[in-house]
Amino acid sequence: MIPTGSSKKIGGAVEINIVNDLKSPYTSNALEELLLLTFNQCYTRNPDELLNTTPIEQYLYIKGWSNAVRNMKLISCSWDDDIGYEITPTDKIPYKGYQHQKGIVLGKKS
Repeated sequence: MIPTGSSKKIGGAVEINIVNDLKSPYTSNALEELLLLTFNQCYTRNPDELLNTTPIEQYLYIKGWSNAVRNMKLISCSWDDDIGYEITPTDKIPYKGYQHQKGIVLGKKS
């Protein structure tokens, strides 16, 4: 799990240089604890915009983002004051990256 921070260069949220790893097998409690840790780390530091590599490349020691995420799934978790948490699964599209699907809203009710 990789928390995000604010980028002035890009003008939005980007990954910061922290990677929280959850080894399998894991318990529901371990997953919840790591999710909360990762959420609490969001926006605690600025991303290192001078690096040409992403946090996942650095963590896995693999050159190239596409190579680093080749056999991985992406699930985006975000918070919105109006709707609560939103969990967004993705499909991996060859040569195009990840395509977000319809998100699942947790927390606040409409």
